[in-house]
Amino acid sequence: PRAKIEELAHAGLQHYSDGLVISSEVDRLTNENNVLQRKIEHTKEQYHNFRQANRPWASTD
Repeated sequence: PRAKIEELAHAGLQHYSDGLVISSEVDRLTNENNVLQRKIEHTKEQYHNFRQANRPWASTD
């Protein structure tokens, strides 16, 4: 019985450890996604400003 308990305890600790690794990876990917979202919004804004500034009918005042 003791060997079985130790085996189950080891499996439980391994599962918990794997969960921590996965959780940190999810956090990292979430942060990376947030950075990329901000970059794409900034790029869209720059593109919009570029298009506005370079319209053929835009005033050159």
